[in-house]
Amino acid sequence: MQFYNSDKSSLIQLDEELFTINQLKPYKSWDDYYDKIKYGYDKFKRIADYNKITRIGLQYINIIDLGKIENLEEYFNIYPQTNYEIDYDRFVVGVVSPQTEANGDLRIEISTQRAEEPNINRFILSLDHFINKPDFIEDKSLFKWIEESHTTIENNFLSIITDKLKTHFNN
Repeated sequence: MQFYNSDKSSLIQLDEELFTINQLKPYKSWDDYYDKIKYGYDKFKRIADYNKITRIGLQYINIIDLGKIENLEEYFNIYPQTNYEIDYDRFVVGVVSPQTEANGDLRIEISTQRAEEPNINRFILSLDHFINKPDFIEDKSLFKWIEESHTTIENNFLSIITDKLKTHFNN
């Protein structure tokens, strides 16, 4: 089952083994998104078999468009490095970091994507905090984990981008 909001910027997908909420631009606020998670989860509980849940996660996929840049490290604290000369026009770099205090793992990936507009460098920065094969989680604990997951992602996002990119966002 799929449910869209009126402008199709939000999508809730439900079946007995899947609960996903996608939010496209405009992203209003964490509180607004959190309310959608609660609403969708209430619907999911009516059709789900809790014993089949194999993953719980919160993922943010950020599309970052920049003009011509010379040094990627001026914008990101994660970038490709090699011990030899190689030309490339696209890349994917990622790490998985255990998040002991936040209970789970954080997958961080940065990649490039060709932009349709000329002279634009497009980067995809994905932060995915997840638990694989979670024990049954009570609703109260689940929503606490989601709030902590949001904080984990937000803090890591701010650590990954440089002050120069933060200034770019503010402009």
